[in-house]
Amino acid sequence: NSIYNLKDLTQIGDFNSSFKFCVNGECKFYFQKNYNKINEEVVKFEDEILHKDFTKDGLNFIVHSKYGLEGNKILIPYFTNQTLKIFLENIEEQGKKQGEEQVMTIADKFVILKEICHGLDELHSQQIYHLNLCSSSIAINNKKDSYIFNFSHDTKLEQHQTKLVPPFYYRHPDLIHHPKNSTKIDDDEVEEEDIKRNIKYDLYSFGVLTHEIITGKSPEDRFRYATRQERINQLTNNYNEFLFSEFKNIEEFDAKYGLEGIGEFILKCMNNIEDGGYSSVKEMMEGLSSIIEKLPENTKTEIDTRITDSIKSTDYECEISDLVTNYYYGNKTSKKLISSFITKLNPVTTEEPTAELPDHDDPISQLLHFFNFRNYEFTQEKIAFLLKNPAYLRFIL
Repeated sequence: NSIYNLKDLTQIGDFNSSFKFCVNGECKFYFQKNYNKINEEVVKFEDEILHKDFTKDGLNFIVHSKYGLEGNKILIPYFTNQTLKIFLENIEEQGKKQGEEQVMTIADKFVILKEICHGLDELHSQQIYHLNLCSSSIAINNKKDSYIFNFSHDTKLEQHQTKLVPPFYYRHPDLIHHPKNSTKIDDDEVEEEDIKRNIKYDLYSFGVLTHEIITGKSPEDRFRYATRQERINQLTNNYNEFLFSEFKNIEEFDAKYGLEGIGEFILKCMNNIEDGGYSSVKEMMEGLSSIIEKLPENTKTEIDTRITDSIKSTDYECEISDLVTNYYYGNKTSKKLISSFITKLNPVTTEEPTAELPDHDDPISQLLHFFNFRNYEFTQEKIAFLLKNPAYLRFIL
């Protein structure tokens, strides 16, 4: 099955790896993850996770690959909203254009949070700990389902980077000066206290993630013009106070976002057990559920239904209809990727004038032209229908 590289994805990736946008012969789209010169054991560890089935209770929120590692490359399904970090940035940009601070619904936020929670539970039940969890390590699809990935962070190589890396802003103070790679541990290898610490490190990162998802602002952006050392000092001492510094108290934070108990939840994720913090993902999930319980019935139903109807990572694939739908949801990146697909695979020649792309803004018409559908013109009414019934696109694309 041939793989065609379509475009470099410069907005994701870091010193550990780079990403390309690819398509196979069946018109399924992928990230091609290219590992840089990082520790081979780190790559091997991620490879094992990507090929493991974590399905639990019919759900699976750990990114899965059906392709094997080839040299320093591996294919994983393309996620149309790319990472949570990019998704939140796009949401913020849309909000500015529409004159709103935030255009994510409360249901959107809790679906993402609960799915990440479920993913962590899947991992921790097998004593696998991410330890570098951040918004850049969460993939988001069209339905706003979230999937954990990026287990290949090489902390030794990180020490040679001049800029603080994204996971830095989500780390427990213990890990600021002594970061750890993602790991799996056996009961006979370590003391129980070490296991508890690893659990707490992931819960702490989830607390910072929750703050980011609820507020829509990344922790890195909150530091504005602070120097590297100022950032390190703040991340090491009273970081939770810094995150809530613009509010008089936790209740004011809750009131702003209309979520009673969310501030205390974040603090319990970040606090040590002896200070009232959560000690397991199960406790954390119960805390999240207690907040959801106070929401309106229709919101609670939507959250439950969306998670139940989520696509297991082992079944997830990205097709051209997903890219089109994503573009009409407001993501301009998807239009660029559709164009790269058409341009790279369209055999334009002077003898074949019909191979030239029509002068349309809308990518559906371009794609139908590309696939030799001559008589389709997509009005706003048809586009609105397809957005309400995206599965219909699969019959025509």
